[in-house]
Amino acid sequence: MNRVESARAVPALFEFPEEPERQECWGRFLDLRPDGATLLCQTKVDRGARLRLRFELPAGAKVAGLEGDARKVRRDPDGYSLVELLWRTGEARESLHRA
Repeated sequence: MNRVESARAVPALFEFPEEPERQECWGRFLDLRPDGATLLCQTKVDRGARLRLRFELPAGAKVAGLEGDARKVRRDPDGYSLVELLWRTGEARESLHRA
């Protein structure tokens, strides 16, 4: 898989596996690549946080359990987080590449 090009942002459901008390959250990928992604969400995400994601690619393939680390996080004045994710393992990258 190369970078996903889509007219629409790809919605994603995510959780924080290291913080089980937090609820699942919704966001959307603005950019999705084999090595990582850019996620936009209303949830506060701290730099270094681990996210576990579920989503469906525009071609219809479903991806579940993909984990990424928040490498950079920016909050805008409206409270949205722009999160730069890096996938945690090569295996995760390969599973996304196959999808």
